[in-house]
Amino acid sequence: RMKFLILPFLVVSLVANGQVQQAVLETNLSLPQQYVQLKSTAETYQDYKVIKEVKLDEFWRGVMDSVKRLKVEIKQANQSIAKLNSDFKAAGEKVDSVQASVTGLVHDSQHISFFGIGFTKWFFNISFLVVTVILVLFIIVLLGRTRLVNQSIKEKSERLTLLTDEFDQYKRKSLEKEKKLSRELQTERNKLLELKRT
Repeated sequence: RMKFLILPFLVVSLVANGQVQQAVLETNLSLPQQYVQLKSTAETYQDYKVIKEVKLDEFWRGVMDSVKRLKVEIKQANQSIAKLNSDFKAAGEKVDSVQASVTGLVHDSQHISFFGIGFTKWFFNISFLVVTVILVLFIIVLLGRTRLVNQSIKEKSERLTLLTDEFDQYKRKSLEKEKKLSRELQTERNKLLELKRT
C-alpha cells in the first residue's frame, strides 16, 4: 500500500521537475528561439496554430523580461554615453587649455617685451645688434675726436707756453730797455742841468 501511495507522488514530482527544468530551459532561450519552440509545440488546426494560454503567457513574460532587460541596458548605455560625452567634453576643454598654453609658450618663446612693447625675438636681436654697432661706432668716433681735441689742446697749450715765454722775454727786454732809456734820459737831464748851471 505504501508503494502505491509513493508511486503517484514520484510521478507527479518527476513531471513537475521536468516542467520546471523545461521552463528554466525555455527562459534561457532567446526570443526568436522561444518563438520557434512555441510554434513547433503548438497544435495545428487547419491553417491555424492552437497555442495554450499558459505557453502564450510564458512567451509574453519572456518578451516583457527582454524588454525590461533591454530598457535597463539602454539606460545603462545612455548613462555610459553621457559619461563618455562628459569625459570627452572635459578632455576637449583640457586640450583647449593645453593648446592655449602651448600657443602662449610659442608666442613667449618667439617674442620679447621691452619697456612694455612687444617685439619678435629676431627683430629685437637685429635692433639690439644695430644699436650696439651704432653705439660702438659713436664711441670710436668720440674717442677719436677726444684724442684730436686733446692733441689740439696740447698743441695750443705748448704754443701758449711758447707765447708766454716769448712775452715774458719781451717784457723783460722791454723793462730793461725802459730802464736803460730811463737811465740814459736821466743822464741826459743831468747833463742839461749841468750845462744850464754853467
